[in-house]
Amino acid sequence: MLKEKDNIKTVPRPLFKTLRKERGSQRFVSIELDIAESYLRHLENGYCDPSPKLMFKIADYFQCSVYDLFPDLADLKNWSNNA
Repeated sequence: MLKEKDNIKTVPRPLFKTLRKERGSQRFVSIELDIAESYLRHLENGYCDPSPKLMFKIADYFQCSVYDLFPDLADLKNWSNNA
């Protein structure tokens, strides 16, 4: 489900948020992953997408599948044919 906030479309990532809360604050997890806290927040709320390398690093950190963690990126319907 897409949300639109100030004309920016976002896709919530509920598993990401749940797993992150189990590990601790956004600040703690961002330090563990060596990324900015604001970037982690944007990833968690679907405002931006990680690089493939970071996507797998985060999935490994949370010990889950990238497909479960980023379902919006795994869903081929969300990709355009303009590539």
